[in-house]
Amino acid sequence: MRCYDSEVCQLWHRLAPATLVFFTAAGAIYGAPPAIYPYLLSDFRMTEGEVGMLPTIFQIFWGLSTAPSGLLIQKYGPAACLRFGVIGIALVASGYPLASARYHLFILHALYGVFYSAGGLVVQIVLLNTWFERQPGMAVSVMITGFSFSGMLWPLVVSLVAERFGWRWGYSTVTWTLWLCAAPLVFFFTKDGPRCSADCLTPGMFPERLLGRVHGSRRALADARLIA
Repeated sequence: MRCYDSEVCQLWHRLAPATLVFFTAAGAIYGAPPAIYPYLLSDFRMTEGEVGMLPTIFQIFWGLSTAPSGLLIQKYGPAACLRFGVIGIALVASGYPLASARYHLFILHALYGVFYSAGGLVVQIVLLNTWFERQPGMAVSVMITGFSFSGMLWPLVVSLVAERFGWRWGYSTVTWTLWLCAAPLVFFFTKDGPRCSADCLTPGMFPERLLGRVHGSRRALADARLIA
């Protein structure tokens, strides 16, 4: 298959923003914090166990918020949900360098979990499925490379800045990237694809053959999903 015949190449202007947004959002939550953990141990006099609780708190609140985020996707669509999540992540990242007590960090990571459920991997997959009909797996795979590069580059960048100017400035590099890169992308270059119906029930996410090969109107398909 020639590149220009590929759906991924034809819709690169939809895939590239999704990858960059995921790169920055994952950097704020997964890539940057481990680079500053040694500084948190000394500045906040935290134990290693308390620092280890930070990702645990994030995972707990992410899990608790996933179902409500699914309802938001169904009601408002993945693009609107992604905007809400990314702006929330950017706001939490703005507060991270301002933390002055250990309980501030616990609250911030809890908020990260809540907003990541609306602006993270799951919503990105739903959004790409509304655009890519023939190659959704390839599109998602390309987007997830943003996570890999995030884990490779952000610890290095944050560590270098933190060694020279302190961990607060180091983490601020992620914050500024969220506001200057991710926020404009989700507002100006992200929208629901043609496969997202008016009621946000996406055929690409719920193939008709899995519902007993239901065919016909959108109303019949929606009723079948409700019954299932």
